[in-house]
Amino acid sequence: MAVGGIDGNPEFWDLLAKKKAHDLKLPEAVQGQEITSIRFEPSNALQVAVGTERGKVLLYDMRYPVPVYQLQHHYKLPIHTIKF
Repeated sequence: MAVGGIDGNPEFWDLLAKKKAHDLKLPEAVQGQEITSIRFEPSNALQVAVGTERGKVLLYDMRYPVPVYQLQHHYKLPIHTIKF
C-alpha cells in the first residue's frame, strides 16, 4: 500500500508484515508539499509516480533514492490523476 500526506513523504507499507517497507524522500525543492497522487506503473511495480499539490510530478525507480524524471505542470495545479 502506498500513502502520501501533508508531510510530503510517500510511504510504502507491507500489509502482511504490518510495517513500513520503503519510503522515498522528495528533492529539497519539493519538500513540504502535500502528496496528492501516487500511481505504480502497471507492468513494472518498481516504477512509481508521485504528484504534489503544486503541480510537480516525480517518477521514481524504487531501487534508487532520487527521481528518474521530474515534470512541472504549466499552471502549477495539484496533480490528482497520474496515468502511464
